[in-house]
This record gives sequence, C-alpha cells and structure tokens, in this order.
Amino acid sequence: MEIKGTIIYVGELQTFGNFQKKEFWIKEDKEKYPQTFKVECVQDKIGLLDAVGNNEKATAHVNLRGRHYQKDGKEGVINSIQCWKLDKEVPF
Repeated sequence: MEIKGTIIYVGELQTFGNFQKKEFWIKEDKEKYPQTFKVECVQDKIGLLDAVGNNEKATAHVNLRGRHYQKDGKEGVINSIQCWKLDKEVPF
C-alpha cells in the first residue's frame, strides 16, 4: 500500500526498552478531502526518515498492522501504519 503526499511533521525518536520508533505525518496531495496519516518507522526502518523533512513530497510504502491484547481485564486492538520504504520526490 502507498501513501503519496507531503510530510508535514517528523517526530523524535521514541524508545521503549529494546523497541524504538519514530513517527511522521503525511498529508495526501488531493484537492478535495485530503487525508493526513500518522505513520511510524520502527527499528531498522527509522533511518528512512533521515532523507526527508517537513514540507517535502514523498511516497510512503506501508503495511497496516494490528494486535489484539488482553490486560488487567480489558481487551482491545491496537492498529498502526508502519513504513517499510520511503521515496522522496526529486524535482526535475
């Protein structure tokens, strides 16, 4: 799955024990009803964000991830959008 748009935010590195992630927001380049998505790069994919910054056009290649959990008598599902490849648009 791909999301084409403009990167409007790149967050700070977050560490949870041995797990690391970095989030970014990408806004679709649609004239009518553009959507903005929070996407995360995890572990060895964090370096993908080194090549892009705010207000740059890019294509994020992503996977939808979901995990069921049960804890302290509560149950739910956690969803995320994880980037595995990020192509920066190069102007001609």
